[in-house]
Amino acid sequence: MEIPEGSGLEKYLKDFESKGNIKDFIKPVFEEIMLFLKKKLLITFHDIILTKCYRSKDFDRICLEEGITGEYPLAIIIHSRSFSIPDRIAVDLQRMGTYAKSFVFNFILVVMEELIHSACPLKTELEVGAIMFPLAEEFMGIKLSDDFKKMSENMRT
Repeated sequence: MEIPEGSGLEKYLKDFESKGNIKDFIKPVFEEIMLFLKKKLLITFHDIILTKCYRSKDFDRICLEEGITGEYPLAIIIHSRSFSIPDRIAVDLQRMGTYAKSFVFNFILVVMEELIHSACPLKTELEVGAIMFPLAEEFMGIKLSDDFKKMSENMRT
């Protein structure tokens, strides 16, 4: 994947590389994605906790606790059943990617997807994908290939 000069993805990749560690990168990007979605979709979010799983086995345990079996995604939304308890987004940081480019790309996509699920809990996986792809392209300043979108769509069904 080519990263256009001056794109959002290039900005976040440089930011990731300059931070020196994942912890300093994640929170500000999470907040920027949330702010971007609030403006673009004119939505509000219930309180959300981002659970960062640095080891896949910790994420797998959360998935099992939530009744998710089979091949695990990179992130999940755990909807609260009460307004007094925040939703939780759990992300598997170990499986995000070995290289900075794949990590940053995957992190942005999965966080954006799960935030849309949080704000629009009645939308199906395919509906969320249809909302997310153009927004992710705009946020990152890149064009996602039709092959990538099709592969992602097939994984959602």
